[in-house]
Amino acid sequence: MLIRADFHIHASGDPFDRIRATPRDVADRARALGLSCVAIANHRRFVWDADDAAYALRRGVLLVPGIEVNIGGRDVLILNATAEAEQIRTFDELKAYRTPERLIVAPHPFYPTPYSLRERAEETAEVYDAVEASACYLSWHDQYNRLAREFAARHGLPVIANSDAHGLWMMGSCWTEIEAEEFTVAGVVAAVKRGAVTTVMRPMTLVALFRFVVVGSLTRSIMRSWARWRRCH
Repeated sequence: MLIRADFHIHASGDPFDRIRATPRDVADRARALGLSCVAIANHRRFVWDADDAAYALRRGVLLVPGIEVNIGGRDVLILNATAEAEQIRTFDELKAYRTPERLIVAPHPFYPTPYSLRERAEETAEVYDAVEASACYLSWHDQYNRLAREFAARHGLPVIANSDAHGLWMMGSCWTEIEAEEFTVAGVVAAVKRGAVTTVMRPMTLVALFRFVVVGSLTRSIMRSWARWRRCH
């Protein structure tokens, strides 16, 4: 069966973003856009509720447990995660946490941000099950996704397209079409791992890029700096 998925969406409860949309809002938006599988992957905080998952499923949307952890200052996306993922601080711990049932993704790995993997991608390539192509690009400038695809090809990894949405307005810009044997989290994870995926992507407009990068990234940077200051004081 064909499943349209977006595995990288932030929602309410994210400690580094002021996001009003709840997981149920995300599920409603996904259904309206024709997406049948989404993951809430908040920064460093595991947000999962069985009632939310049941709500989504009644609307034909499979909700995947996820989190975007930060390891040594670099972001990593974990799908079919558990609350224990919040405690991961090193790549060795991530490697130990990795199981056949989980999907470890390199998100926006070569984007010029402090939290992208960049040079650490090659050093830690063995822990990833897939590589993300990000929605944050222009029709005439897609250098960072090109680098991600080249990295994936070197290591024999599938590429999945995620919106990295920090608001409902960003959803629907890209998604991954998955040929899965069953409409379950396990079925989706297995299909991605065997490479039964096709990316569908639409470039951002300059206005959308400004809104996401300048406004969104600046807010996240301030909130992360505030969180670090609080931990030190």
